[in-house]
Amino acid sequence: MQIREGLCHYLLAIVILFGAPSAAFATEISQGNMRLTLPGNWELRPGAAILTAVSQTHPNTVVLVSVPTEMTAEHIVAYLNRGINGMEQERQVVRRFPEQPQAGFTASGHGFAFQSVASRGVQGDGRYAAYFTFSVGARFQTVILLSADQSAYQTVMRQLSPNLENIRFELPEPAPTPNTTGTRYRFFNYSMFHPTDWEHDDTPYANQVAFWPEHMNGFDGIARYFRFAAELQAQNSVSMLASLKGFLINRGGFKLESFRRDHPEDDEFPKVYRTFEGRLSDGRIYAGLIMWQNLDDGQYLTGGVIVNGPNCSLVIGAGIVLDILSQRPREQGQAYTTYVTRELPRVLAGVRFDNSRIQRRESIEQWLIQKRTLRHFSESSSNLDDYSAFYYGSNRVEWDFFPENRASFNVERRSSFFIDSSFGWGDPSWGSGYLTNNAGGDRAIFAVYGDGQTDYIIMHHPHGVSTFHPVVIGERFSIDGFRDG
Repeated sequence: MQIREGLCHYLLAIVILFGAPSAAFATEISQGNMRLTLPGNWELRPGAAILTAVSQTHPNTVVLVSVPTEMTAEHIVAYLNRGINGMEQERQVVRRFPEQPQAGFTASGHGFAFQSVASRGVQGDGRYAAYFTFSVGARFQTVILLSADQSAYQTVMRQLSPNLENIRFELPEPAPTPNTTGTRYRFFNYSMFHPTDWEHDDTPYANQVAFWPEHMNGFDGIARYFRFAAELQAQNSVSMLASLKGFLINRGGFKLESFRRDHPEDDEFPKVYRTFEGRLSDGRIYAGLIMWQNLDDGQYLTGGVIVNGPNCSLVIGAGIVLDILSQRPREQGQAYTTYVTRELPRVLAGVRFDNSRIQRRESIEQWLIQKRTLRHFSESSSNLDDYSAFYYGSNRVEWDFFPENRASFNVERRSSFFIDSSFGWGDPSWGSGYLTNNAGGDRAIFAVYGDGQTDYIIMHHPHGVSTFHPVVIGERFSIDGFRDG
């Protein structure tokens, strides 16, 4: 499902293609959560924020390893770009490769961002630098290779690249106990449990499910609104908290109209007040956060967790509106924080992924490209005499398919009571933490996969988010239930 470009894709483009001398030694590095093997003989010089490894083979060549950052919802590319600009600000940059920092995933499944820079100092001294930032849970950690000698730089890069592909991270926190009671919900390649008395709520996304609890232990009389939602993305997250924040604000349906503010500095803009991370029993690392927002009708709290699965990720969130007349603000905050930080990780721990039934449907992809378009228009009206009201509604749907599996779509739903555009049907989030620079252009990349019951067009949007669209081909050609014609 996911379009990947591994770390070696970039490393091999900037090293000499003939074989480099093999390293006779190996040096083990342990810095924060990171475990890395440096090929060759290195002298380690620990520091408060940076561990420096000095090559004993190549003069004027060092590797710097940072401590993990604080938990952050920044996108990894923005974080690395800011760091590189700081490192190179006193130097003249001669060449960057690639032109902008690129994101992707290592062979071991960790998100990364990378860029190499050749530069000169004020004295004309040359320097070759390779910057790698890795995303693990809610934090980033950076490795930098610096050398004054191009040949040494290329040799170390070639030796180091396989080790970076298999870099290891350890998180000591105990795993949460899985929640495996209640009703099992299944979609595509995953399943999870939810309380039996929870009722389904409508969502505009096929890959999202939402529930309204009839009652919540610990919240009775505290909150007048509670919503639970989960969303499957057909790709791993390269910046977990950025992905989670984008879901909670833009797509989760947690009082969306209250969260969409143009000026983040406004007092009413949602603020992150809690971040956390942990690991599951199978070793996978998850991340979570909670946001709050004060409005005239109460305090809005929204939080969630995210975990990467096999070429996919799952985000789970919950939102409430606290009663402004309540005299128990501390109890309110404690109950909600406990639910998000303890109960939602238990839901994640009970999630099971199964790709055995998932199959690529390339024949349908070719059929769509040959068909080229779907056009749907429908309208309806009625005169509600009993209420002296008139209702009018229409749906306009446009899909276009292009060679190389490119596609675009627009959905407009209009009625006398509301207007809903394609934002509710899968427009990408500009703040997506999924962005790995793979899509490109202004059209989405699409693929079709089936789960044994339903075939889905999976759209990988240029800005990172993926959306699922049920498709039926042939004479009854339809997408999202909208029939061609």
